[in-house]
Amino acid sequence: MSVDAVPVPSDACVKTAPAVSVIVPAYNAQDRLERCLDSLLRQSLAGIEIVVVDDGSVDGTAAICERYARDHANLVHVRQANGGCSRARNVGLARARGEFVGFCDADDFAEPAMFERLHAAALEHDADLAVCRYFIGAGEERSGSNIEGFAAGTHDREALVRGWLKPLAGLGDAAAVHGFVWTCLFRRSLLERENLRFAEAISMHEDALFLMAFLAHARRLAYVDQALYHYVHSPDSLTSQYFAKREVPRARRIAEQAAYYREATAVAAGAGLAQTVPALAAHAFATWLYYAASAATLATTPAERRRGIANLLSTPPPVPYSRALRCGELGTFKRAFLLLAALRAGLPIRLLCRLRPPRLY
Repeated sequence: MSVDAVPVPSDACVKTAPAVSVIVPAYNAQDRLERCLDSLLRQSLAGIEIVVVDDGSVDGTAAICERYARDHANLVHVRQANGGCSRARNVGLARARGEFVGFCDADDFAEPAMFERLHAAALEHDADLAVCRYFIGAGEERSGSNIEGFAAGTHDREALVRGWLKPLAGLGDAAAVHGFVWTCLFRRSLLERENLRFAEAISMHEDALFLMAFLAHARRLAYVDQALYHYVHSPDSLTSQYFAKREVPRARRIAEQAAYYREATAVAAGAGLAQTVPALAAHAFATWLYYAASAATLATTPAERRRGIANLLSTPPPVPYSRALRCGELGTFKRAFLLLAALRAGLPIRLLCRLRPPRLY
């Protein structure tokens, strides 16, 4: 079935909801899409729904989607004007009817048992989230994980916050975690209850923000210690070009990091996390302020730089300075930066940003 990008009521097509909906955003993916869709159609799980969102492709992607939708009753093709991966995923979430929701990128593919094993683990452990390992398909395949160090089985909320949520926000061993959503299976009722969607204004790391928002509410995780997803590295993809430091100017990269940490601060300051994990909001706020101030120092003229910093410091802080500065887990540099911001010391802040340029991802 092929439809336009409009929300569809959950009971519009069939009375019994599928066990899992898999959302596939696709843009100009004609050379890789068939392998992806075939891998999802071969899943051993009964009751799987595949929602392919064509993000305004201008190659043969739409024709492939229409053919697959015509030939397979459990595959839905949704069309939208080009709006980016996050918007495509959000449209897919509006259309999904499964008890759980997963994601698969059009470049990638899944092992036949992937969603059966994730779904079984989620049910067995009454988990809001089930996660597996993945293969990295650049040359000889090797295995990776979103959360290195997690053992197979169930993990409670405390472990989720300590071992995944805090490092995702940069507080802890950030190198040991990732924010990929395509190894995860999410309980859809939690997504709908909290109205969790991808941030469409963020062009990089939007997966991590979505995952952080979900982890802020999740009770329990089921970890399947098997590689069941194939991440296919493409040197021509936007992500590869971004991390190879091509195509994207430094000023934009800093601004995007600032936007990411502003959203991370909003997540950390809500959902009860401000009380239960206050260090998270303090760290995210200090990091956002540092990147935002660094972006302001890249303005063309001295007057523009002064004005940019002044405007930033006059903005009401998302976390009170007094509360953030009481955080014992805040590093020395971030603490000093917050103190200068609280005092509205624009000149020292500009000097700090020039002497210590921010790390780029």
